[in-house]
Amino acid sequence: MSGSQAKAAAAAAIATEQSATTTASTTQPVVSTSVPAPTTHPAKVLSLEVFLLLSKVHAQNGLRHDDFTRYRVYCRKRIHKLRQSLGICQTSRGKYVKKTFSVEQVTKPRHLEAVLMYSERCWAYWMALKNLQSPPLPRVHFHMLRKLRKATKWSTILDSLCTALGDPKTFLEAKIYHSWMLGNFAFENQEWLQAYDNYVISRTILDRLHTSAPPDQGALYKDRLEELEPKIRFSVYNLKKQNPEVILNEAYDQEIISTSIPNLQEKIQSLSQQQNASLQEFKLKGKTIVIKNEKVKRLLQKAFQQRKNMEKLPSFEKKLAAHSAIALCYTHALEVTAQILSRQKSRGTRKTGSSTTPDESIQELVLYLQIEKSRAKLEKTLDQAHTLQSCIGEGGFPDIIKQQSVSNKVSPGVLVRLCDAIIQEMEKLQQTAQENNSALIESYRAHRCYFLAVKFAQERKWVEAISLLKLAAQRASTAFGLLKAVPEPIQADLERSVALQKQIESHTRVVAEKAAAYAAKRAQSTQNSAATIPSTDTQAHTSTSVTVTATKSTPSPAAPAQPQPTATATNANITTATTAEAAPVEAQMCKPLLFDLTFATIDYPSLEARKKAPTPAPAPARSGGLFSFWRS
Repeated sequence: MSGSQAKAAAAAAIATEQSATTTASTTQPVVSTSVPAPTTHPAKVLSLEVFLLLSKVHAQNGLRHDDFTRYRVYCRKRIHKLRQSLGICQTSRGKYVKKTFSVEQVTKPRHLEAVLMYSERCWAYWMALKNLQSPPLPRVHFHMLRKLRKATKWSTILDSLCTALGDPKTFLEAKIYHSWMLGNFAFENQEWLQAYDNYVISRTILDRLHTSAPPDQGALYKDRLEELEPKIRFSVYNLKKQNPEVILNEAYDQEIISTSIPNLQEKIQSLSQQQNASLQEFKLKGKTIVIKNEKVKRLLQKAFQQRKNMEKLPSFEKKLAAHSAIALCYTHALEVTAQILSRQKSRGTRKTGSSTTPDESIQELVLYLQIEKSRAKLEKTLDQAHTLQSCIGEGGFPDIIKQQSVSNKVSPGVLVRLCDAIIQEMEKLQQTAQENNSALIESYRAHRCYFLAVKFAQERKWVEAISLLKLAAQRASTAFGLLKAVPEPIQADLERSVALQKQIESHTRVVAEKAAAYAAKRAQSTQNSAATIPSTDTQAHTSTSVTVTATKSTPSPAAPAQPQPTATATNANITTATTAEAAPVEAQMCKPLLFDLTFATIDYPSLEARKKAPTPAPAPARSGGLFSFWRS
């Protein structure tokens, strides 16, 4: 081929390429992808945080300084690494073998990341050419449009794959990215209506995600929204300049959204449910805090699942084991956060030489975990107390019974200790979580007084039992009034308070009757024992009478004497009065008086002859040697 013919062929090729590029630039890109329309959703759902990934790679690879060439080189290297790790390299024994991304072949989130990097590489090339010269030369402009068109092709593939395989968040973020890329292409071709439509789709989804996302991800969506607003205003300006009668309002925007994404509201709701189930954030004192540590997140998910499955557990022992497992999850999570805090403090000490204050979010996470651990312990103690409380009967003196779901017999002392633990945890929650538990605290104080009265009644301590029953009745009535004053009272707490008042009333009557009967019986036994004292030994009788009288009238120095009551029960009104009858005392024979007087004058025999003589210690053995005679 001669030189003239070669020049003519090159010119023809350039002309053909220019005509093709011009045709492509004046129309919206028609992208044909090899991704088939999915008929059924696969079992495995893929997840890719598009904007979080882009924010990291943009900040780390040159886009802080608008170095798009450096970012394009990073995308090329990242694509090569992803293809190698996924085993989809397009060379086999020196030959090129094309391997596409289809729904059947995409099984990992890194497949989606590779497609995203392809689109980002073309977009970075377009931005580098755009910043190279303004206005660009015609050939550079055509080259820019080719790269942007290729970026829209890869974004379309990403959108199709995320629609078929992605979770709600991945689907919505891929739809935002795809609409934004299509809007950029239409904006460069000065197709203002198509640019406006695509930008409106991106803005609407971004706005919905911004309102429902955690604070750290909401900042990413907010930055994207701020980037879109100038382009939308410029598109509207040019549209009204071309056609002043065009109407762009909320109804038009809503029609675009309903046409492009008919199930947008369902996706947003499923995304919020997924975020709540995964426990990625929590609210403490009206402030939303994100859980970033994966280990803490897994422990909280485990505790949430244990609490969810607790209702299905049949036996009391299994429920207690589930409560203990929940508290253990929060304990491990607190240990992990303590390690994070120690690392932050040591890192600050190495950098600045002095300890720095830890991250505020970590401190709030520690407070949240402490509150949840206290609540878990409180739930366990409440279940224990409510289950074991049924072991005390409603009428008459309670017997210790054995239930099928309780392995050991229950005493009132166990319930007293449980009430102490409940009151302690509620007071702790009232201080840390600022919960108003005053009514419940007063209610369980009344329960504690009641169980203590039952315990003293079992030990025949009637004075203490009656006074504690009076105090329990006062606290139960106060707690019932506080529970009714709560804006939204819990019916179970009100019923429990009413049942406690009935139990106190019935047990007060029973204890009063038994106290009166016991006092009469002991008085009779005291009279009988005093009448049967032998009178042969006058001196012993006199000393015995003196001993009994001293016991009745002389108080102990350690504890002052209290008047002994006589309890009578009439219409459940208890009156305690001082009685002349003291507590029953058995007559004890005194020791002989002369034995005490002559103890110091008795001459006891010597026992020295019976003692063994101490054996002398053996002499140390002499060691031999050349100069041992000097020691002798």
